[in-house]
Amino acid sequence: NPGRRRTWVPLVAACILATAHAQAAPAKIAVLEFHNYVKLTEQETAYVTDLVRRQALSLGTRQYFVMTKENILQMLPPGTTLASCQGECEVETGRKVGADYVVSGEILRFGRRKLKVSMKLYETRSGRLLAQESASGLKVESLEGPVKDAASRMFEQLPVVSSGFSEGAIVAPQRATGGGSREEVVVEFAS
Repeated sequence: NPGRRRTWVPLVAACILATAHAQAAPAKIAVLEFHNYVKLTEQETAYVTDLVRRQALSLGTRQYFVMTKENILQMLPPGTTLASCQGECEVETGRKVGADYVVSGEILRFGRRKLKVSMKLYETRSGRLLAQESASGLKVESLEGPVKDAASRMFEQLPVVSSGFSEGAIVAPQRATGGGSREEVVVEFAS
């Protein structure tokens, strides 16, 4: 019946467009406020956390959407702070705010004088730890470069969209295989 065919065509087209849009949506990254164990000021701790957010932004907005502190706070239950949980709770917080990846961190003193920033990157669906990096300096002012470098190394473990494949293809980070060689996993979505 020609009348029935005409009603199915827009429905099928809408499904195809919705699928293509869902595949092209950027992955969300939530950077939680870092835990401050060395009595830095609130502003200093926020600045160190924002350094990591800025490195996430440098990944590209087509592939990743970096959630702001304000985005995250609006999605948390009342009375919950970003710095109030660690470990599995961090992954659960990432899930609650709709993030695909979550970064947590802590600032601590190593020895008598050295400041250390330790950060972890989790994939929220599985809860798997993807990367852990650290940076150090003698003063909070000397942390800027090392934190940016460590965050860049950490974010290298995220899947990226590769221009060498069709749009929407996701290339997983290279992993060492048992024989010392590297393998690359490519997943392509047909549209």
